[in-house]
Formats: sequence, C-alpha cells, structure tokens
Amino acid sequence: MTSTTSKPIDEIPARGPSSGMVVGVDGSGPSIHALQWAARRTDRFGPIQPVIAWHYPWWSYIGPAVPHADPFEEAARAEVDQALSSVRSMHPSDIAEPIVVRARAASTLMEIGASAGLIVVGTRGRSGLTDGFVGSVASGVVARSQVPVAVVPPSAPLDDHHRRVIVGIDGSPNSIQAMQWAAANVPVTSVIEAVHVWAPEPKPPALSSAQHEAVHKARARLVLDETLSQVAKAGPVEPPVRTHLVQGDPRSVLREWSARCDLLVLGARGRGTVAHLLVGSVTTALVQRPRATTVVIPTEG
Repeated sequence: MTSTTSKPIDEIPARGPSSGMVVGVDGSGPSIHALQWAARRTDRFGPIQPVIAWHYPWWSYIGPAVPHADPFEEAARAEVDQALSSVRSMHPSDIAEPIVVRARAASTLMEIGASAGLIVVGTRGRSGLTDGFVGSVASGVVARSQVPVAVVPPSAPLDDHHRRVIVGIDGSPNSIQAMQWAAANVPVTSVIEAVHVWAPEPKPPALSSAQHEAVHKARARLVLDETLSQVAKAGPVEPPVRTHLVQGDPRSVLREWSARCDLLVLGARGRGTVAHLLVGSVTTALVQRPRATTVVIPTEG
C-alpha cells in the first residue's frame, strides 16, 4: 500500500508546495479523472501533491460518543491508494506522498495549495447527485482560492485533442491576468483563442442600426487590442493568438466554444461584477456545468 500521512488539519503546514499541483482525491470517478488529467501535465505544471480530506458522516454523531477514527481513516487511505495506482506507474517520481487529513475538503485544499501553482479538482465528488454539475467542494475552492483552480469534468479528454485554448476577455484586469496565465502555460503547439463577447446597448435615436453596430464593434475591438497590449508588456507570447469578436451572451457563447477546446481560461471576476462578490456571474455559470477543463484565475489581493 501507498504510505500516507494522516493528521488533523491544525498539524498540516499552512503552506503546501511552492509550485506544482495540489489535487483533491476522494475516490470518486470524477476525482480520479482529474488526477489522471494532472498526471499527464506534470511537465507543464510540476509535480502532484494528492490530498484527501475526510470527516465523520452525519450518522456517526447519533451515538453517545464520537466514533473511533481508525475505520474512517483506513477507508480514506484505501481510496487514495486506489486512485494513485492508476497514475503512479506513468509518473512515479512526480507524485508526492499523499496527505490524508480529517477536515473539510475545500478549506483543506486551499490551505495546502495556498502557494501551489494550480489546484485541480473534479466536477463533483462522492456526494454528487447530478451528472455534469460542479460539486460543493469545487465550487468552494473556485470561489475562495488565491491560486488558479482547474475544474476537470469527466468528459474532458486526458490529452490535448483540439490544440485550442479559449480565453474569455472582457477588458477587466482579471481577464488580462487570465490571458497572461494562458500565454505562460499553454503549449506552443496550441492556439490561444481570445474571445470577447459583446452585446449592444439600446440604440440612440440619432444613430442608424448600422452605425450603432459599428460603434459597439469598434469598442469591442479596442477591448481586445488593449488586453493583448497589456499582455505583451509582460513578454512575448509564443503560442499563436487569434482574436474573435462575438455578439451574444458570454455564458452561452463561451460554453459553446469550450466544447471544441482543450482548456477554457477565465478570470474569477469580470467588469460587471460587484466588488464584494468573489466570483463573477459569467464564470460561475461556466464552471457550474463545464464542457471542457476550466481554469479560473483569482483576482489579485
């Protein structure tokens, strides 16, 4: 069996690896798929730190005393061993000793992954009820993580099939960070598709329909050009970049486009998000039912 570390959350270091990936594992099919996805990308994102968090089920508190932890810890360890057996043979040197901890999964992943390069989660865990919808753990990590989070749906291919990466652009600082992340982490053999989705405001009486559309297209083009200009200041972008202006609802457009890409990269907050909200409405809608692996870039600070 694989050796694991099992300890309470207050004994886990506040900071995990300074790079690489922290991957949440709970023995479910989606979490194993996410682990396999990560294992095929250690050359890009660094080694893997598997983490499984467990807690007593609700029915264990019915009795007069708190149950002994051993059976629950053993079950958690067995789940880790089974999940890792599928990937250790491929990348034995890139997977660290797994951490098994009694705590809530979302807070544990964020604490251990606070300084990682990427936190990787499946769309739902063992308690998931509906196929395709993101689970509570993934939702919690995406909402509050201070490092990028990759949400891997079970339908996501393990290999890069399309050689296309979609980045949602809306002109916000967070979408610029999303574009910078893609430029730094996408293979040079891929194409980055920078997509800005726009919708016209009500037409003023003084403008014709053609003039009104031309004004909004010009504004949309300016958003894309300024974003790429900001990204270029950080250094050259090696993968080729294609820009697209699309009229419509950004949630519908990006969901449709993401069905034909290897990765969808989004900023956690866009231009239209109220400042106190952690995740914007567009990003929330897209990660709730992702069609491709979706990386959410947190806002600075």
